[in-house]
Amino acid sequence: MPLLKYLLTPQLSIAGKSSFNQNPQSEEVVPNEKSSCEYHISDVQIIPIKPKDGLVGFASIVFNNSFYLGSLAIMTRLEGGYRVVYPKRKIGTRHLNVFHPVNKEISRVIEKAVVSKFESLTRPNEEWSYDDAPHFSIDENSKA
Repeated sequence: MPLLKYLLTPQLSIAGKSSFNQNPQSEEVVPNEKSSCEYHISDVQIIPIKPKDGLVGFASIVFNNSFYLGSLAIMTRLEGGYRVVYPKRKIGTRHLNVFHPVNKEISRVIEKAVVSKFESLTRPNEEWSYDDAPHFSIDENSKA
């Protein structure tokens, strides 16, 4: 069973379509209007990197406990803050999107989850600062 078919089977059964047709153009899959779409980011992993040309890290997320999205770039905004850039692949002279959100609502959910996790990792700890750290000095006379 292809991965996409496996992932969509629960949503299709909710919408009243319990199986796939051999001819996909004969029926349109429409979610049940009574059921609301919930977006849940179940896991966010961040890899901070040395900043270069606005790129400060990479992220991967698990969406609705069933779909992994990786290679999300975390970039700085000119006016401050961060934004998420989705992966593209260059084939010949064309740049193709690997994946991207199709509406602003899910884009905001993903960006909020990724940026808040990135900021929590890179923000200085309020309980500890370098001023409180013990200072060591090397005494020139104690060298052997």
